Amino acid sequence: MATKANIPRGTPASKSSKNSKKASKRSKTGSKSKKKKKKASKKSPYPIIKPHKHFGRPRKYKREFCDDIVVHMSEGGSFQAFTAFLGKKYGVKKAPGLTALKAYLEQYPDFQAAREYAEAMGRDFYDKVGNRGMVGQLKRVSKEEFEYDDNGKPRVKSREYVPTSFSSRTWNVMMKNRFGFRDRVEHLGSISTTKPKGDAIKKIFENPKLLAAATKIAELVAGEEDEQKDEE
Repeated sequence: MATKANIPRGTPASKSSKNSKKASKRSKTGSKSKKKKKKASKKSPYPIIKPHKHFGRPRKYKREFCDDIVVHMSEGGSFQAFTAFLGKKYGVKKAPGLTALKAYLEQYPDFQAAREYAEAMGRDFYDKVGNRGMVGQLKRVSKEEFEYDDNGKPRVKSREYVPTSFSSRTWNVMMKNRFGFRDRVEHLGSISTTKPKGDAIKKIFENPKLLAAATKIAELVAGEEDEQKDEE
């Protein structure tokens, strides 16, 4: 550059030449940075799915569920309604669904044992309801008074009861559907539903006593049928 401008070698370069060199460097670096940004700004052909923090219902098992299910079913609740009980206590988002509860029965033996004990407590609850209803000792709550603790949670201060009626039919349907109750039918003697074979009929005709008894039975049956027709 110095020889072209007729400047002898060894003389310091002018400020304008220095500034032009810096500007050229800046322009080069700027072009490189722009190229890098363009490369980074290229979009991926595949969609990026970000994980959601609260995706689905939580499946965290708690040991408190064992005590909760005993309390719930000992008051007459069912296993299918246990999710609603947990939702009221821990919140809707933290309450597992019915499918998760069934999976807990297989994964956690203590929860399975607690459920079996809770079912026995539920059976005891309904047995007491039936026994008191038959004797006429059923009562219902007519008035309640609540008080609040330091945390603001309500608790029952006093209750008043009055006698109530008992529906034996409703209780019977509940016990049949929930605990498999059935009406007991007793059979006196054995009842054969098979038709008599040819050998048995031959023996009746060969024996005069059996034949006489068979004819009397046939006459009695025919007489009852005639009476029923006359009544109709």
